[in-house]
Amino acid sequence: MLRLCAGQAHTSRVHRSERCKCGAQEQGDGHLYVCGDAKLMARDVQRELASIVAKKRDLSTGEAEAVLSRLAAAGRIQKDIW
Repeated sequence: MLRLCAGQAHTSRVHRSERCKCGAQEQGDGHLYVCGDAKLMARDVQRELASIVAKKRDLSTGEAEAVLSRLAAAGRIQKDIW
């Protein structure tokens, strides 16, 4: 199954973060692809993903960041940031 959550450059930061939540469910061997503007979006998306993982797994922010790092190292998170 493919889940697509897209935002646009003019979309508010809050709206982009909320859209991020729709595809952030970590299930089975799913993959997450993030693309966008490094200056305006990438940091917010990373922060929101860590927040989602922390809440879903009852982890600290640091632990959630470690989970995201492991997923990226395993090739399950791809980023195309410009």
